[in-house]
Amino acid sequence: MNIDIYLYVVASLALSMYFFKLIEYNFFTIRGIALTYFTIFYPVVILLVVIDSIIFRNSIINPTVIINTLNAYIVFIIVFIVVELLFRIKRIRYRKYSTHLESQYNGRVIFFVLFFIIAFIIRVKLNLYYHVSINPDYNLSANIYQSIVNRLHWIGLLPVFLMQYKYFRTGKKMYSFISMFLAILMVSLYIPSGSRTTAFLFIPIFMIYTFTEMKKNKLLFVIIGAISLSVLVIFSGKLRVTDQDFSDSTVGDDIGVLVHRLSDSLVTGKIMEKVPSEYNYRNFNNMDALLYTLFPSFIRSTLGVKENSLDGVHYIKDIGLAPWWSSVPVTLIGDFYSRFGWYGVVILSIILSIVLKFLDNLISKRSKLFNLIFLTLYSAYVSQMYIVDLQILFVSITREFIIAYILAFFITSFVRKKVV
Repeated sequence: MNIDIYLYVVASLALSMYFFKLIEYNFFTIRGIALTYFTIFYPVVILLVVIDSIIFRNSIINPTVIINTLNAYIVFIIVFIVVELLFRIKRIRYRKYSTHLESQYNGRVIFFVLFFIIAFIIRVKLNLYYHVSINPDYNLSANIYQSIVNRLHWIGLLPVFLMQYKYFRTGKKMYSFISMFLAILMVSLYIPSGSRTTAFLFIPIFMIYTFTEMKKNKLLFVIIGAISLSVLVIFSGKLRVTDQDFSDSTVGDDIGVLVHRLSDSLVTGKIMEKVPSEYNYRNFNNMDALLYTLFPSFIRSTLGVKENSLDGVHYIKDIGLAPWWSSVPVTLIGDFYSRFGWYGVVILSIILSIVLKFLDNLISKRSKLFNLIFLTLYSAYVSQMYIVDLQILFVSITREFIIAYILAFFITSFVRKKVV
């Protein structure tokens, strides 16, 4: 095995940890969540790919692709570090209000479970519950309403976070048990659907929040959480294969499924292998879509505007990195490179790091409860930044940020008369 790969992995992890040190290990922020996902899906997953190739031989290693991917990530994280060092300001503390917890808090929090139930019923009624890969009758025409249903879904997930918030505020374990019970129940309702995003995308976010707030046993928490998430990824993946006999799988097979599902970041290196040697940089191609991409899909459909949310997926197919029926993502760093090469990786990373720092500073001026509610609602977008294309990123840092901010403002006011 090429020793350089290990050196690149170590360098990537070291730089990531230095960035987290600069932001005082506050993982539950916009940049904290985004960079946690980048760190996991670049150096950590690539290390798993290498280990899997050595022990179970499921993965076929292309050293050039791996090193290219890590090279791009190192440039990306260095940009974030430099921007943080150049524009460091004194950490803004959350505004503090009365620490009294109102008696109506529990009832107001549980009320939001209704949104989860409503979203669940709508998915079932519109035939959107099962993932398209296992549902031949999937209602594609109703997909234009997915953004609304997803928003109801995430509002319905708030009690999981808010009960944990109350546990950290009061120290009463009952609230943590309620939070865990709700999380398990919500995952259980969606696991049969085969949709990982709907079933347990919120679990890593919940783990990041809990890890940030807890004071001890952090390593044990990470290990248990990582194992649990791995089991969920493997199990949900098998559900998509209708003729899969679970008893036929070995541990090696299961690990191969896990590594395969997590290794999308390698697309970055594969793009770099083909561009510009086989395909030209695409520069501003399809970027005109940014003019109307802020509008929700059902409005774009009504206006007759072309669909642009799959631009990155289509590009990957066009350059021969995926078959026509797949949905392999372009990755954000891969999209930067595919447009403008290394200049794109550097310049667009600088712009992104400054924008995310500005957004972090903006919400940090609000209360801690507001931050929790906002980040819960916004995490569906910020956690996926590592894998989206430039157009979806633009929507995430504009329209979706504004919507999450407005919702968080009103929900915070509803949950507590005095925001804390």
